[in-house]
Amino acid sequence: MTHRTTASTAARPMWRILALCLCFALAPLGQALAAPKASSGKPQQYESLPDSPPAGADRPAQPLAQPGKDTSASKDATASKEAPLSKEMPADKATATTAGPIPAGAVLAGDAVHGSTSIKSPADFNECVRVALVQSPMLVKSALEIESRRLDVQDAWSTFIPTVSINTTYWFKLPPQTDSSTNSKPYTIGFSTGQWNPVLSGFEVHARNEMTNMAILSHLKVIGEGIRRLAMDFLQLQAMAEQREVIRKKQDLATMNLNFFKTRQSMGQATQLDLRIAETRVQMTKAEEDKLFTSRQMVLDDIKFILGVPFSQKLELKPENAKQQILGKFAPADVTDDKVRAASFDLRMAEYEKRLQKKNIGLSYVKMMPSFGFTFQTQDALSSEQRKLEKGIPFYPGLNISMPLDYWTKGRDVARQYKKLDQVQATTRAKDFELMVTVQKALSEYMGANSDLTLATAKSDLAKLQDEQTEYRHKTGQIDFDRFMTDRLAYYDDYQKMILVKTQRDIALLTLKHLSGDLQSQYVDVTSWEK
Repeated sequence: MTHRTTASTAARPMWRILALCLCFALAPLGQALAAPKASSGKPQQYESLPDSPPAGADRPAQPLAQPGKDTSASKDATASKEAPLSKEMPADKATATTAGPIPAGAVLAGDAVHGSTSIKSPADFNECVRVALVQSPMLVKSALEIESRRLDVQDAWSTFIPTVSINTTYWFKLPPQTDSSTNSKPYTIGFSTGQWNPVLSGFEVHARNEMTNMAILSHLKVIGEGIRRLAMDFLQLQAMAEQREVIRKKQDLATMNLNFFKTRQSMGQATQLDLRIAETRVQMTKAEEDKLFTSRQMVLDDIKFILGVPFSQKLELKPENAKQQILGKFAPADVTDDKVRAASFDLRMAEYEKRLQKKNIGLSYVKMMPSFGFTFQTQDALSSEQRKLEKGIPFYPGLNISMPLDYWTKGRDVARQYKKLDQVQATTRAKDFELMVTVQKALSEYMGANSDLTLATAKSDLAKLQDEQTEYRHKTGQIDFDRFMTDRLAYYDDYQKMILVKTQRDIALLTLKHLSGDLQSQYVDVTSWEK
């Protein structure tokens, strides 16, 4: 239902005063609703926007390269020619206790999407994290989402200013004028605004701010997952380096065994079958080395993708100190329920969803309020009622008030929003329960991996003692070379299994550190993302 009142010539100043009073009275009310709530004491977590998001890279993922020679052995890694960040993490001899977190401002390299930096060679884990935070293609989508949400906030603020439109009509033919006609102009000009409700604009601004914060948390979650993925790759590279040393020892032993049987065959003390068995063992060790190289190449390709480095580019890494840089002195005792909840971005986003739904409830009430519109128009050229024109600007102000009367529909919408709030609260409780289940499962996996490591270490130690005993008996002539080689290979196999189990234990510990938030806070200062 719309009420339209047009000011008369004598009462025009009164309508001006009334319109201005309504503008000045309602605009501060909407801005007060949109302004962030003042906090006393310690500020609430994630209540305001961050300074800036970390930059991603616009380089798309490229197809996997064919396995070739070992890329980590090359010394001519191609470095980027673009300027590095103003604030870099230490890359040499950096440990988990010395690597400082990167604040939000240091991550951003001028452009939220087209960031780029050079990579030091050889690159350790800390250096790779720094490069990934600047140019990883994994961060592009979430960084663009933050920029989009910030544009939505600016659009919401612009709704405090009513949109003004101009309407004009030109009449090619007018009715005959009478003696009382005072307007002979064949056109009508009017300025009008759309329906304006500053209280509704205030709710819109606050809701857009909440959605922007949710996009920021989603971006931080992607960063955390990327750091965990990179850490897992480096732990695997470190284990593969140990595996390679063992395989080389097995190759030397197999070559020694082959030469031994060749010598015995020349003396007529070995058969052709013995020689073929020795040659097969040499081929097995070479196949094992090829398999390890293929696995290592896949890990390197994954690291290149995370870093935003072309797959054709040679990359020299330094994984020797990866375990110390990643895990440091972290222990399962550092994992607590409160710490895990505080570090969970899913729970934080759920809290923002709850607050956003409460805003929707308030918005459903605001929609019952009237909205306003303003108009300034010249005298109608076709009006049958002619009034005397005033001197000066020939525009006459008017005020439009639109009041919705479908309160039955509005009331159902309010009840619907309360039901949605109950759903959001139930979803939040379910996410909290799932998080605790995930933590308990990670703890159980760590305990199981730790027990497996203890058993594998004991078996490896026993095999080493038996190998030393066999070596002594072989040197004293108590046993032949075949028995010595068999026990030595058994020791190498048990040692390789121990390395594999130790890596699984380290990855389980890495998962716990990721869930507790210590891994991400080691490299990204999350608190600096808040104003």
